[in-house]
Amino acid sequence: MPHRILVTDDNSEYRQNVLELLQLEGFEVIEATNGKEAVERVRDQKPDLILCDVDMPIMDGFAVLAEVKAEPSTRIIPFFLITGRSDDESRANGKLLGADDYLIKPMDINVLLLKIRQHLGNEAENLTN
Repeated sequence: MPHRILVTDDNSEYRQNVLELLQLEGFEVIEATNGKEAVERVRDQKPDLILCDVDMPIMDGFAVLAEVKAEPSTRIIPFFLITGRSDDESRANGKLLGADDYLIKPMDINVLLLKIRQHLGNEAENLTN
């Protein structure tokens, strides 16, 4: 069974590019267009990993991260913040809230795939080889 990854980004073009890439790599992908929608998807569909933009309407990525990590049933899901914010304060905030990784846009797709495989383990590596 393929790993399920939630991609949350309010930029539809960016979100679609990541969705297509992950699908080509054999992952099941679900999407959310804002933070509130992301929290609902996490609760309903329990993804194996979350990719979440920081700057979004309704609820930003830091708030999504805080909610996901506060719930016992979802706190162990690996959570990657993906953002254009490269400042130390944002990185520190992500780490403090429990982000498993913090990637700066535009990111190297090969690095993203490597980090996903590292967090999902050997099963994800076998899926894409």
